[in-house]
Amino acid sequence: MRCLCPKCSTNIELDIYDLPEEGSFNKCPECNSGYVVKKVSFASRALHKDAEITCVECGNNPGTSVYCHECHAIYPDFYITESSSAAKKQFNKFIGSFSRFNKLSAKHTSTTQYTDYGIKSTAGTKGLKLPSQPAQIAAILAIIILVIGAGGYFLYQDRIETKYAERYVRALFGIKSATDLDMKICNRILTEWQSTMAPNPPKATRSESASMASASKDVSSMVKDIGEPPTKFAASNEHINKIFAAYTKIHTFAANPSGSITSYTATVKQLDDEFKNSARLLKAGLPEKISDKLIESKKKYKPLQDF
Repeated sequence: MRCLCPKCSTNIELDIYDLPEEGSFNKCPECNSGYVVKKVSFASRALHKDAEITCVECGNNPGTSVYCHECHAIYPDFYITESSSAAKKQFNKFIGSFSRFNKLSAKHTSTTQYTDYGIKSTAGTKGLKLPSQPAQIAAILAIIILVIGAGGYFLYQDRIETKYAERYVRALFGIKSATDLDMKICNRILTEWQSTMAPNPPKATRSESASMASASKDVSSMVKDIGEPPTKFAASNEHINKIFAAYTKIHTFAANPSGSITSYTATVKQLDDEFKNSARLLKAGLPEKISDKLIESKKKYKPLQDF
Protein backbone atom coordinates (compact mmCIF):
# COMPACT_ATOMS: atom_id res chain seq x y z
CA MET A 1 0.00 0.00 0.00
CA ARG A 2 1.03 3.61 -0.44
CA CYS A 3 1.02 6.17 2.35
CA LEU A 4 2.31 9.70 2.83
CA CYS A 5 4.87 10.79 5.41
CA PRO A 6 2.96 13.04 7.83
CA LYS A 7 5.90 15.49 7.91
CA CYS A 8 7.36 15.73 4.38
CA SER A 9 4.52 14.08 2.37
CA THR A 10 6.90 11.61 0.72
CA ASN A 11 5.18 8.61 -0.86
CA ILE A 12 6.07 5.48 1.07
CA GLU A 13 5.32 1.96 -0.07
CA LEU A 14 4.43 -0.56 2.67
CA ASP A 15 3.34 -4.17 2.44
CA ILE A 16 -0.19 -4.22 3.80
CA TYR A 17 0.12 -7.85 4.84
CA ASP A 18 3.20 -7.21 6.97
CA LEU A 19 1.45 -4.67 9.19
CA PRO A 20 0.56 -6.10 12.63
CA GLU A 21 -2.94 -5.65 14.07
CA GLU A 22 -1.68 -3.31 16.78
CA GLY A 23 0.08 -1.11 14.18
CA SER A 24 3.76 -0.33 13.65
CA PHE A 25 6.28 2.46 14.13
CA ASN A 26 8.35 3.42 11.08
CA LYS A 27 10.95 5.94 9.90
CA CYS A 28 10.53 8.09 6.80
CA PRO A 29 13.38 7.32 4.32
CA GLU A 30 13.54 11.00 3.31
CA CYS A 31 13.23 13.11 6.47
CA ASN A 32 13.93 10.33 8.97
CA SER A 33 10.95 11.41 11.10
CA GLY A 34 8.97 8.79 12.93
CA TYR A 35 5.41 7.93 12.03
CA VAL A 36 2.84 5.40 13.15
CA VAL A 37 0.67 3.21 10.97
CA LYS A 38 -2.25 1.63 12.80
CA LYS A 39 -5.55 -0.03 12.05
CA VAL A 40 -8.71 1.93 12.88
CA SER A 41 -12.38 1.04 12.54
CA PHE A 42 -14.69 2.76 10.08
CA ALA A 43 -16.51 4.39 13.01
CA SER A 44 -13.51 6.71 13.46
CA ARG A 45 -13.42 7.71 9.77
CA ALA A 46 -14.68 11.25 10.37
CA LEU A 47 -11.87 12.00 12.83
CA HIS A 48 -9.16 11.80 10.18
CA LYS A 49 -8.24 13.62 7.00
CA ASP A 50 -8.80 11.89 3.70
CA ALA A 51 -5.07 11.86 2.88
CA GLU A 52 -4.20 9.99 6.10
CA ILE A 53 -6.20 6.81 5.54
CA THR A 54 -5.76 3.61 3.54
CA CYS A 55 -8.27 0.78 3.09
CA VAL A 56 -7.15 -2.39 4.85
CA GLU A 57 -8.68 -4.54 2.13
CA CYS A 58 -6.97 -3.10 -0.94
CA GLY A 59 -4.44 -0.58 0.32
CA ASN A 60 -6.00 2.34 -1.54
CA ASN A 61 -7.76 5.46 -0.31
CA PRO A 62 -11.33 4.39 0.53
CA GLY A 63 -12.86 7.82 -0.12
CA THR A 64 -15.55 9.43 2.01
CA SER A 65 -18.52 7.14 1.43
CA VAL A 66 -19.60 4.06 3.38
CA TYR A 67 -17.71 1.77 1.00
CA CYS A 68 -14.25 1.77 -0.57
CA HIS A 69 -14.21 3.27 -4.07
CA GLU A 70 -11.57 0.80 -5.21
CA CYS A 71 -12.54 -2.60 -3.73
CA HIS A 72 -16.13 -1.67 -2.81
CA ALA A 73 -15.80 -3.12 0.71
CA ILE A 74 -18.68 -1.86 2.85
CA TYR A 75 -17.71 -0.01 6.05
CA PRO A 76 -14.07 -1.01 5.65
CA ASP A 77 -11.52 -0.70 8.40
CA PHE A 78 -8.56 1.41 7.37
CA TYR A 79 -4.97 2.18 8.23
CA ILE A 80 -4.04 5.62 9.45
CA THR A 81 -0.61 7.18 9.05
CA GLU A 82 0.34 9.90 11.52
CA SER A 83 3.41 11.25 13.23
CA SER A 84 4.40 9.72 16.55
CA SER A 85 3.73 13.02 18.36
CA ALA A 86 0.26 13.21 16.85
CA ALA A 87 -0.39 9.66 17.96
CA LYS A 88 0.58 10.60 21.49
CA LYS A 89 -1.73 13.60 21.40
CA GLN A 90 -4.57 11.45 20.14
CA PHE A 91 -3.93 8.92 22.88
CA ASN A 92 -3.84 11.63 25.55
CA LYS A 93 -7.04 13.08 24.13
CA PHE A 94 -8.67 9.69 24.43
CA ILE A 95 -7.49 9.29 28.02
CA GLY A 96 -8.74 12.80 28.80
CA SER A 97 -12.14 12.00 27.35
CA PHE A 98 -12.27 8.83 29.42
CA SER A 99 -11.38 10.79 32.58
CA ARG A 100 -14.10 13.34 31.90
CA PHE A 101 -16.55 10.53 31.37
CA ASN A 102 -15.61 9.05 34.74
CA LYS A 103 -16.19 12.41 36.42
CA LEU A 104 -19.58 12.73 34.79
CA SER A 105 -20.40 9.17 35.80
CA ALA A 106 -19.50 9.96 39.39
CA LYS A 107 -21.85 12.94 39.33
CA HIS A 108 -24.74 11.27 37.55
CA THR A 109 -25.02 7.58 38.27
CA SER A 110 -28.03 5.39 37.81
CA THR A 111 -29.06 2.05 39.16
CA THR A 112 -31.24 -0.65 37.66
CA GLN A 113 -33.63 -2.60 39.82
CA TYR A 114 -35.31 -5.81 38.69
CA THR A 115 -38.84 -6.03 40.02
CA ASP A 116 -41.78 -8.36 39.54
CA TYR A 117 -43.15 -5.94 36.96
CA GLY A 118 -40.04 -5.39 34.89
CA ILE A 119 -36.97 -3.19 35.08
CA LYS A 120 -36.94 0.05 37.00
CA SER A 121 -34.18 2.57 36.42
CA THR A 122 -33.44 5.00 39.21
CA ALA A 123 -31.37 8.13 38.76
CA GLY A 124 -28.45 8.32 41.11
CA THR A 125 -27.44 11.20 43.27
CA LYS A 126 -25.10 13.91 42.18
CA GLY A 127 -21.56 13.29 43.30
CA LEU A 128 -19.82 15.51 45.78
CA LYS A 129 -16.74 17.43 44.90
CA LEU A 130 -13.88 16.13 46.97
CA PRO A 131 -12.04 18.75 48.96
CA SER A 132 -8.43 19.52 48.29
CA GLN A 133 -5.78 17.83 50.40
CA PRO A 134 -5.37 20.69 52.93
CA ALA A 135 -9.14 20.77 53.34
CA GLN A 136 -9.18 17.01 53.89
CA ILE A 137 -6.50 17.30 56.55
CA ALA A 138 -8.40 20.13 58.24
CA ALA A 139 -11.60 18.08 58.16
CA ILE A 140 -9.85 15.05 59.65
CA LEU A 141 -8.28 17.19 62.38
CA ALA A 142 -11.67 18.74 63.12
CA ILE A 143 -13.23 15.28 63.43
CA ILE A 144 -10.41 14.13 65.73
CA ILE A 145 -10.86 17.22 67.90
CA LEU A 146 -14.61 16.64 68.06
CA VAL A 147 -14.13 12.98 69.01
CA ILE A 148 -11.59 13.84 71.69
CA GLY A 149 -13.80 16.66 72.95
CA ALA A 150 -16.86 14.42 73.05
CA GLY A 151 -14.90 11.69 74.82
CA GLY A 152 -13.57 14.18 77.34
CA TYR A 153 -17.05 15.55 77.92
CA PHE A 154 -18.52 12.10 78.55
CA LEU A 155 -15.66 11.22 80.89
CA TYR A 156 -16.22 14.48 82.74
CA GLN A 157 -19.95 13.79 83.00
CA ASP A 158 -19.31 10.26 84.22
CA ARG A 159 -16.95 11.56 86.89
CA ILE A 160 -19.55 14.10 88.07
CA GLU A 161 -22.26 11.43 88.20
CA THR A 162 -20.00 9.03 90.11
CA LYS A 163 -19.11 11.70 92.67
CA TYR A 164 -22.76 12.61 93.06
CA ALA A 165 -23.72 8.95 93.59
CA GLU A 166 -21.04 8.55 96.28
CA ARG A 167 -22.17 11.67 98.15
CA TYR A 168 -25.81 10.70 97.73
CA VAL A 169 -25.33 7.28 99.33
CA ARG A 170 -23.16 8.79 102.06
CA ALA A 171 -25.91 11.29 102.91
CA LEU A 172 -28.48 8.49 102.82
CA PHE A 173 -26.40 6.52 105.29
CA GLY A 174 -26.16 9.57 107.58
CA ILE A 175 -29.92 10.22 107.42
CA LYS A 176 -30.80 6.59 108.17
CA SER A 177 -28.30 6.33 111.03
CA ALA A 178 -29.53 9.57 112.61
CA THR A 179 -33.17 8.53 112.15
CA ASP A 180 -32.52 5.18 113.84
CA LEU A 181 -30.91 7.04 116.75
CA ASP A 182 -33.86 9.45 117.10
CA MET A 183 -36.45 6.67 116.86
CA LYS A 184 -34.57 4.70 119.51
CA ILE A 185 -34.71 7.71 121.85
CA CYS A 186 -38.42 8.26 121.08
CA ASN A 187 -39.19 4.63 121.95
CA ARG A 188 -37.11 4.88 125.11
CA ILE A 189 -39.05 8.01 126.17
CA LEU A 190 -42.38 6.31 125.42
CA THR A 191 -41.44 3.21 127.43
CA GLU A 192 -40.34 5.32 130.40
CA TRP A 193 -43.45 7.49 130.19
CA GLN A 194 -45.74 4.47 130.13
CA SER A 195 -44.00 3.05 133.19
CA THR A 196 -44.21 6.25 135.24
CA MET A 197 -47.53 7.57 133.87
CA ALA A 198 -46.20 11.08 134.55
CA PRO A 199 -48.34 14.00 133.32
CA ASN A 200 -45.52 15.23 131.07
CA PRO A 201 -43.22 13.18 128.85
CA PRO A 202 -39.65 12.47 129.95
CA LYS A 203 -36.85 14.38 128.26
CA ALA A 204 -33.86 13.03 126.41
CA THR A 205 -30.79 12.65 128.57
CA ARG A 206 -27.84 14.98 128.16
CA SER A 207 -25.90 12.23 126.41
CA GLU A 208 -28.82 11.48 124.07
CA SER A 209 -29.27 15.16 123.27
CA ALA A 210 -25.58 15.53 122.47
CA SER A 211 -25.66 12.46 120.22
CA MET A 212 -28.75 13.71 118.38
CA ALA A 213 -27.29 17.19 117.93
CA SER A 214 -24.02 15.81 116.58
CA ALA A 215 -25.83 13.45 114.20
CA SER A 216 -28.12 16.25 112.99
CA LYS A 217 -25.14 18.47 112.25
CA ASP A 218 -23.40 15.70 110.32
CA VAL A 219 -26.51 14.87 108.31
CA SER A 220 -27.10 18.50 107.36
CA SER A 221 -23.50 18.74 106.19
CA MET A 222 -23.78 15.51 104.17
CA VAL A 223 -26.99 16.60 102.44
CA LYS A 224 -25.52 19.99 101.63
CA ASP A 225 -22.38 18.32 100.33
CA ILE A 226 -24.38 16.42 97.69
CA GLY A 227 -24.53 19.61 95.65
CA GLU A 228 -26.44 20.30 92.46
CA PRO A 229 -27.53 17.06 90.81
CA PRO A 230 -26.80 16.14 87.18
CA THR A 231 -29.89 16.56 85.01
CA LYS A 232 -30.85 12.89 85.00
CA PHE A 233 -30.54 12.72 88.81
CA ALA A 234 -32.97 15.59 89.47
CA ALA A 235 -35.83 13.30 90.59
CA SER A 236 -33.53 11.41 92.97
CA ASN A 237 -32.45 14.70 94.50
CA GLU A 238 -36.08 15.52 95.26
CA HIS A 239 -36.53 12.13 96.93
CA ILE A 240 -33.56 12.55 99.25
CA ASN A 241 -34.77 16.04 100.18
CA LYS A 242 -38.13 14.52 101.15
CA ILE A 243 -36.56 11.81 103.26
CA PHE A 244 -34.33 14.44 104.87
CA ALA A 245 -37.45 16.46 105.71
CA ALA A 246 -39.02 13.34 107.26
CA TYR A 247 -35.89 12.83 109.36
CA THR A 248 -35.96 16.47 110.48
CA LYS A 249 -39.50 16.03 111.84
CA ILE A 250 -38.46 12.93 113.79
CA HIS A 251 -35.39 14.69 115.16
CA THR A 252 -37.40 17.71 116.28
CA PHE A 253 -40.00 15.55 118.00
CA ALA A 254 -37.36 13.38 119.71
CA ALA A 255 -35.56 16.44 121.04
CA ASN A 256 -38.78 18.07 122.26
CA PRO A 257 -41.40 15.42 123.19
CA SER A 258 -44.89 16.75 123.94
CA GLY A 259 -48.58 15.85 124.23
CA SER A 260 -50.19 12.94 126.01
CA ILE A 261 -49.03 9.35 125.94
CA THR A 262 -51.68 8.53 123.35
CA SER A 263 -50.88 11.45 121.05
CA TYR A 264 -47.16 10.90 121.51
CA THR A 265 -47.50 7.24 120.51
CA ALA A 266 -49.58 8.16 117.46
CA THR A 267 -47.15 10.88 116.38
CA VAL A 268 -44.13 8.58 116.67
CA LYS A 269 -45.89 5.97 114.52
CA GLN A 270 -46.98 8.58 111.98
CA LEU A 271 -43.48 10.00 111.65
CA ASP A 272 -41.99 6.51 111.32
CA ASP A 273 -44.49 5.60 108.58
CA GLU A 274 -43.79 8.84 106.75
CA PHE A 275 -40.06 8.15 106.78
CA LYS A 276 -40.51 4.57 105.55
CA ASN A 277 -42.81 5.70 102.75
CA SER A 278 -40.26 8.30 101.64
CA ALA A 279 -37.59 5.58 101.70
CA ARG A 280 -39.70 3.32 99.45
CA LEU A 281 -40.25 6.10 96.91
CA LEU A 282 -36.56 6.95 96.95
CA LYS A 283 -35.52 3.35 96.38
CA ALA A 284 -38.01 2.90 93.52
CA GLY A 285 -36.73 5.92 91.62
CA LEU A 286 -32.98 5.51 91.99
CA PRO A 287 -30.93 5.80 88.77
CA GLU A 288 -28.68 2.87 87.92
CA LYS A 289 -25.45 4.54 88.99
CA ILE A 290 -26.79 5.46 92.45
CA SER A 291 -28.51 2.09 92.80
CA ASP A 292 -25.25 0.26 92.06
CA LYS A 293 -23.41 2.37 94.61
CA LEU A 294 -26.14 1.71 97.19
CA ILE A 295 -25.95 -2.06 96.64
CA GLU A 296 -22.19 -1.92 97.05
CA SER A 297 -22.48 0.12 100.27
CA LYS A 298 -25.10 -2.18 101.81
CA LYS A 299 -22.41 -4.81 102.24
CA LYS A 300 -20.51 -2.48 104.59
CA TYR A 301 -23.17 -0.39 106.33
CA LYS A 302 -26.07 -2.05 108.11
CA PRO A 303 -28.39 1.02 108.25
CA LEU A 304 -28.61 0.95 104.46
CA GLN A 305 -30.16 -2.54 104.45
CA ASP A 306 -33.64 -0.97 104.62
CA PHE A 307 -33.17 0.72 101.22
